[in-house]
Amino acid sequence: VCHDSETIIYIEVKNGENVEGQFDHFLVKRLDDLEYLKKQSTGFKNLTTTQVKYLFFAPKCFSKTLDKLNKKKSNQPDTSDIFVLRNLNEFMELSTQVLPSYAKRELLRTLGVTPPKTDEITVSAIQSKILGDKALMYQFTCSAKSLAKFASVPRRSENHKNTNNYQRLVKGSRLKEIANQHISLKKDFVNNVILKLDKENITFKSYEAVLKKHITNYISPNDIKTGSLTIAMNYNSAFIIDGQHRLLSYLLSENDGLIRVSGLVVDDKIQEARYFVDINSKASKVSQNLIWDLHGDLSPESDEGMISNIFKEVHKGDCSVFAHKLSIPSLASKGKPLSYSGLCRTFKDDLNFK
Repeated sequence: VCHDSETIIYIEVKNGENVEGQFDHFLVKRLDDLEYLKKQSTGFKNLTTTQVKYLFFAPKCFSKTLDKLNKKKSNQPDTSDIFVLRNLNEFMELSTQVLPSYAKRELLRTLGVTPPKTDEITVSAIQSKILGDKALMYQFTCSAKSLAKFASVPRRSENHKNTNNYQRLVKGSRLKEIANQHISLKKDFVNNVILKLDKENITFKSYEAVLKKHITNYISPNDIKTGSLTIAMNYNSAFIIDGQHRLLSYLLSENDGLIRVSGLVVDDKIQEARYFVDINSKASKVSQNLIWDLHGDLSPESDEGMISNIFKEVHKGDCSVFAHKLSIPSLASKGKPLSYSGLCRTFKDDLNFK
């Protein structure tokens, strides 16, 4: 058991054969263990936290067993703070590629931890409507280091299968290259970083009334407002859709600089994911396996969606050729996987799927 600020993290690791039985025991004893610890351990006596996260690790279990444990968890009351995991390899990789502090922040975000103190930044911004009035865009310039301290790169792993988690690659060598050869030389970036902003963590105050009052013949453009944008620096405040290397490279440099930002606020999660697919489907840096995976989630009745889901079903079936052997980001595969995107593309383009 450990604690970070006011959050207690209770961890149990099991490598035995009877993992399901051990998980049942874990569910029963975790609360008693914590109460005992608070009474006996000096380091925990004075904590007044209501945030406790329970991590159950089963490094050697199969994906089917992991699914069974999660189903058991979902059938129990008040288990939203329990996480069943194999390992923390994805966070170890983030620690290597970016910084340990960034990896720690990502872990706390994944566990749903709320920071004990929420800082904020306030900038002048232009607000405009996009996607047929279904979303808002905020365009602004701010300190790159300030923004990099709380912006995250969304990822998709076996523990994050819903469509608002996307696989984005962060390469440590690329971050160092930009930090050393661009930021350290005090060069600037003229192109915008694209962020997804959380509606719950922003406040926008319009300047329009002041402008109309003090500027003669001022005409407010349609659907465009200028004002001040305040972003609460929570773990879930901002996700980088495009420009992750440009922004996060500031974490590896002693220099700060100005970064131009387009921040998107989309209420509809499906529309948000579609927008992500649209701006990344032609980019080599995003896996085509992920693009096809998302087609199945977002538009199951389209040709692409049907093809995607056909191969997902085949992957989950018992056919010896394909069972658990396709490189589908949201589903685990065994050994060296077959190309999911290659099969999907073949069905669509070469076989003229109808």
